[in-house]
Amino acid sequence: MHPDMALMFRAKNQQLRTSCINVLLNLIETMCVSLQDLSIDDLGQAEQVLTYLKNSGFKVDWLEGKLEEVKEKKMEEQIGKSRMQELEEDLKVFKQKCSDIEALLEKEKEELKDLKKKCSDTEALLEKEKTKVLAAARAPPLTLNDFVL
Repeated sequence: MHPDMALMFRAKNQQLRTSCINVLLNLIETMCVSLQDLSIDDLGQAEQVLTYLKNSGFKVDWLEGKLEEVKEKKMEEQIGKSRMQELEEDLKVFKQKCSDIEALLEKEKEELKDLKKKCSDTEALLEKEKTKVLAAARAPPLTLNDFVL
């Protein structure tokens, strides 16, 4: 602690002095709590306590700087959590889109498979018809005897 921080403290009543020192110690303890356990409201109240202590004559500029550091870290944590939630939502949307596209791709693969089968069947039918046509084209021409019974 800073030895000259209470030089300007005006209270002469020992109980009031003790209470103010306890408030100061509680404030320091609060600032030592992990960021996850501190809320923005806690930090706002800590700021009010710090203002009270300053108005009571305590020199707590050093503590004010530390409180600002804690507040900045808490804001960074809040921003980080918010960004993380945004990214999780984005990821969820992207995964759904990916799943939808994969399902569409599977459907297209099935349709392509069906088309290839139809194409293959049509080619086989065409070959069969070609064979018939070629066979018919190679057949000897009809003669008059073919028409007479």
